[in-house]
This record gives sequence, C-alpha cells and structure tokens, in this order.
Amino acid sequence: MLELTGGVDHGSPDQLAELHRALSAAGEPAARLQPVEAADRWPGLRIDGDALFHPNAGRLHADAAVRGLQRAARRHGADLRHDAVVEAVDPRGDAVGVRTAGGTVTARQVVVAAGAWTAGLLGPVLPLPKLRVSQEQPVHFAPRDPGMSWPSFIHHPWAGGGAPPEAAYGLAAPEGIKVGLHGAGPEIDPARRAADAPRIDERTVRRLQEYAREWLPGVDPDRVDPSTCLYTLTVDHDFVVDRVGPLTVAAGFSGHGFKFAPAIGELVADLVQGVRAGPDRFALGRSRVPVPTGSPVARVR
Repeated sequence: MLELTGGVDHGSPDQLAELHRALSAAGEPAARLQPVEAADRWPGLRIDGDALFHPNAGRLHADAAVRGLQRAARRHGADLRHDAVVEAVDPRGDAVGVRTAGGTVTARQVVVAAGAWTAGLLGPVLPLPKLRVSQEQPVHFAPRDPGMSWPSFIHHPWAGGGAPPEAAYGLAAPEGIKVGLHGAGPEIDPARRAADAPRIDERTVRRLQEYAREWLPGVDPDRVDPSTCLYTLTVDHDFVVDRVGPLTVAAGFSGHGFKFAPAIGELVADLVQGVRAGPDRFALGRSRVPVPTGSPVARVR
C-alpha cells in the first residue's frame, strides 16, 4: 500500500527553505543536494538549482488505501452506502436532515466531505469560502528504463529557473511516470463531470511533453497516456475543516486531501465530539492572503 521512495523538491530556493524548516521542526530528516549529486542518484530527473531530499516521503496506492480505510470503517460500525446521491443537507435546529434519492436520513451530527460538490450542497446553508473546482490533467509517461529508481518530486517555479508557472509534480506509478501541473486546469461544473472527464486538453498534453523533454530525461515524451481528475482549490490553498452547530465540513483540499485522510479524520472526529476546535487557518471565516497559482505550500507527502 505504501512505498517509501523519498521525495525530491527542486526549483524555488524560497520554497525549499520553507519546506526544509517545516520538516526540521517536525523532526523529519531532510538534506540539501547539489544538482550533480541529485542527477547521479536519480538520472531520470534534471534538477533546477539545488534539491531538497526527504527520505520518509513516498507513494501511496490510492485505491488500496481507500479500500483499507473503508474496511476499517465497517469494522467500527460504519454503514457505507455507495451510489446514494445526496440531494440536499437541511439543518433543523439541533439535527440535520440529509435528503437522498432513497429518502431522508436525520442525524444529530453530519460531516460533509463532498469534494467538488461541497459548494453545491452547503452553499445555501453555510458561509463557505470561495471553492474553485478545476479539471486537472496529469499524464503517465513511459519510462525509458523500467528498472530505474524514481522518487516523488516537485519542481517549484521561481524567477531564476525553468519550471512552468504552475508547480510540476510527479511519481512512479504502475501506469508509468505520472506527471502533472498543480492547479493549472480550467474551472468546471462538477455536475458535468461525467461529460467533461473524457475531454483531453491537447494543449496541456503538449505542455507536459515539452516539460518532460527538458526536465525528465528518464521518460519517453512521445509515449504518453493522459487522464483527468478534480481539484477543489481555496483562495489560499489551505484546507477547510470547521464546525457550525451540527454541521462539520471538510473540503477545499486543493489537490492534497487524500494523503491526509487519517489525520483529517481525527480532526473531524474531535470537532464532532467537541473535544477541540479546528485550527484557525482551516476556519470557514478566515481571511488570508492568496498564494500564487501553482505554489503548493505546507505540503507533507
């Protein structure tokens, strides 16, 4: 389920310094590497300036992890209802009605973690921050050497480097070397997801192929398999995890939510039980300076 491959960040010196400070404060090992050192260790990557290597990063098999979390939930008494479309969430004093196509469920506490559909469900009943839903388009490149070692990697944009305006990221996957641009996709209506998902933006594919030719010598840029996914971006790229009365919302994870699922689950459980308040930076009513597009900050793999 989890393979520790190490993580390599390169590009913006400011981003590397911030990440290094955060890892050190958390007691996680990290080391700065010169471009030649990094290239010798990972010949599939071309490094833009120095690199920051943190060995405890890795890659998580998403489908296997979700199945594992669902099995654990069932063992603790959860009733999972797939294909039960939620049509509305209706707070009623000290309770909440959840209307589905099969009827209404009433509960003392309701947690809404609906991803791209959060604004449609909660917009009428909660003062949500702006949530921008975009369709992202990562691709999988064929590796030139299937036996080559790959870390997870992020190329941070900066004025003195060659990264795209959006951060580029990647990792090895069963389908090939996955590469994408952070938050670069067009805004879409999630209700049209089924119609829009098959539409491949050839311009984005070409951009990623150009990126691979310059920065990823370990892949064949002409053998590419594109796919699509959804981002729900907040203005400051921080999460929304907060409670108002009987409603708790967990949303706006800006492309990073899955890897934090167990920690977010603990935080949400504490909110529901009234054990503690959520962090101010995740509050519904926060007001913070937006981060530049393509700058995924405070990220832990």
